[in-house]
Amino acid sequence: MQQIRTDHLQESLISTLSDLSDKGKARLRESWAYTFRHEFLIRLDESLFAVLYSEKPSRPNIPVNVLVGLEALKATLGWSDRQMHDNFLFDTQVRYALGYENLGEGDFDLRTVYNFRKRVCDHLDKTGENLIARAFEQVTDAQVDAFEIETGHLRMDTTQIATNVCRMGRLQLLVTILQRTHRMLSTDDQARYAEAFAPYLKGSAEQYVYHIKGQNTKPHMQRIGALMQQLVSELASTYESHEAYQNMARVFCEQFRLKKTKSSSESDDGDQPPTSGTSSESDEQPMTLTSDSDTSSSVPGDDQDIGAHTLSSAENEKPLPTGDLDVSAPAASDDKAGSSGTPLPAGEEEPLTRASDLSRSSSVPSNDQDRAASTPSSAGNDELCPTSDLDAPASPSDDTGTGSSTPSPTGDEEPSTAISDLTAMTMQTDLEPGLMPEIEVRPGQEISPARLRSPDDTEATYRRKAGKAFEGHVANVIETCDLANAFQLILMVQNAPNITEDTTLLLEALCNLVDRTNVHTIINDAGFCSAEVDQALREHGLTQIPTNLAGRTPDPQYTNLADCSIHFDDNNQPIKLTCPHGHTAKVEAGRKPGRFIARWLQEPCGECHFAPHYTGYRPSPKTCLRFSQTDLDRALRRQRMRAHRSGPNDLRAAVEATVGAIKRPFGNDKVPVRGSKRLNQMLIGSAIMVNIRRIHRHMVGLRKEAQGANKEQAPGSGDEGSLFFFLTKWLWPTLNTHFAPAGAF
Repeated sequence: MQQIRTDHLQESLISTLSDLSDKGKARLRESWAYTFRHEFLIRLDESLFAVLYSEKPSRPNIPVNVLVGLEALKATLGWSDRQMHDNFLFDTQVRYALGYENLGEGDFDLRTVYNFRKRVCDHLDKTGENLIARAFEQVTDAQVDAFEIETGHLRMDTTQIATNVCRMGRLQLLVTILQRTHRMLSTDDQARYAEAFAPYLKGSAEQYVYHIKGQNTKPHMQRIGALMQQLVSELASTYESHEAYQNMARVFCEQFRLKKTKSSSESDDGDQPPTSGTSSESDEQPMTLTSDSDTSSSVPGDDQDIGAHTLSSAENEKPLPTGDLDVSAPAASDDKAGSSGTPLPAGEEEPLTRASDLSRSSSVPSNDQDRAASTPSSAGNDELCPTSDLDAPASPSDDTGTGSSTPSPTGDEEPSTAISDLTAMTMQTDLEPGLMPEIEVRPGQEISPARLRSPDDTEATYRRKAGKAFEGHVANVIETCDLANAFQLILMVQNAPNITEDTTLLLEALCNLVDRTNVHTIINDAGFCSAEVDQALREHGLTQIPTNLAGRTPDPQYTNLADCSIHFDDNNQPIKLTCPHGHTAKVEAGRKPGRFIARWLQEPCGECHFAPHYTGYRPSPKTCLRFSQTDLDRALRRQRMRAHRSGPNDLRAAVEATVGAIKRPFGNDKVPVRGSKRLNQMLIGSAIMVNIRRIHRHMVGLRKEAQGANKEQAPGSGDEGSLFFFLTKWLWPTLNTHFAPAGAF
């Protein structure tokens, strides 16, 4: 049964701290330890963790606030577990921060920390409830209330971060998986497969790869694939629930496929990815005018391109240039607008993969599959690295944060990691009994970026961003940014596989932020913008201000919807818009939901830039402008971006420093733990200490101001308390209390 701690709420009159000098005691109470104790330890509600303990009377538990506090200190100070325990035992400042004032109090074994972590992770797997995250949010909400932090404006940003795992090539990964599988087997099964495993147990996987360096690795992988095929089939009934078996089955499906017989029409280089000739489709289509008389024939369906609308009264019509884009081809103005593939360093064996694999991998599914159909990938966004077809799939370049997806380069099916999908690769009815279907090594272009990178971190994925390759996870940091706040607080930290879109992280956090805060404005970069986000924000009545937009800049020769003043009714529906030339149009609902028609109330001017091309002739008075809800959202988004850029403050910029403060304790952007659960705990622990440092700086500033004010108001301070001042006032009582110039005496 959990026991809630209360002994830390009040300091002891007699303790080990009594041996400190008065100056030492004062320094201790002015240090970060005092702030940590009062702003985190005391505020933490330990009852959140009651589900981890038995309801029956039992031995008292180690206080939860001590265990969580140690995790925060470990994350920010770079301690190992042993160093963390030693500091708890012998460091007076650390013990004071954790509520202990006497040496020997609260002693526990290091194994207690490991058991606590395991219980938290098991509870997360079983229920999906992250207790560490809940505790962080509960403490932060209490801090927000105590310091009256405004939460109306929030900002966020993502960053790449890795866990402490070895980066492996394909062959090294296969050998590692075989060695882990051998450890899983019982003694009898190890003897049964001793001959098959013998070549892979003579050393580490790295040593195995080292001895064949410079040779063709494909025959070695082929032999390993045949062994894995046998093991997956024969061990399923006994070891299917073991993690090592599941990893082997997953790797087998990801790295191998059924051997296919080439038809006469297929060329020898069929495994090479074809050169894409598809140009990048604009995310926002050009605005054009149509004649009112052509309404029945010119109104496209929801799946049609609005660029098909034309001005019926004009001759030799030409489509407008690409207009106000949010997600499209690469743009120089935004680092999220695209990337180019670059060769891997010399000697690097790790295959790169194509962004098209993101939405079809069963191990880590796409987070934005519904957007893939409407946002074809640009050929420039999925460049191939100049390496062999075995070890060099195309790199996933999803810098735009749009979740674009393209068909598989070879037309082959993506590898499936479900155990039930192994049937096709391990059994075949038309073969003789005892025979297995023939398999082959998958070419590099078919390897998904979501494939298993290491058995020690099964959720780590691969991504190329801004021309750099990353393996691991992505973290999203959300904090307040209201100018009225004396300091800002981090409200939430998220992490996910690094192929996860920024928009997915925002959508997952949205309900939590609405429930906990008074948010009305979210400030972010281009990666968080999408139609799904617009819909979710509209439902919650929130406003998004992007500091940049991905895609091409609108053509300044033409007037876009973002250049117009748009007016709304009480239901947030557009009712009127005014073009930059002062002409007004009445907005009506279209025939289909989410579509609108703007009819001009007066005759358009001869220089109307909404025309498909400028001819010098006055357009027809019956012309109208058609646009969709998506077009309207993009226009409003661009207007907010322009207004934010023209303002005196860039509220999003400082979030970069917050991200750096969280990652700074972790050298080379790599946390000293493995797995997404422990990564999340380390990130939250670092965020806790960032908030504590901010509160501590604020409290130190208030203390200095109070000391300065007291010094000015104290009757016995300064010259007014001197003997000379007393005698002067007694001799010349009519003088002011302030000294006269020296020459006056």
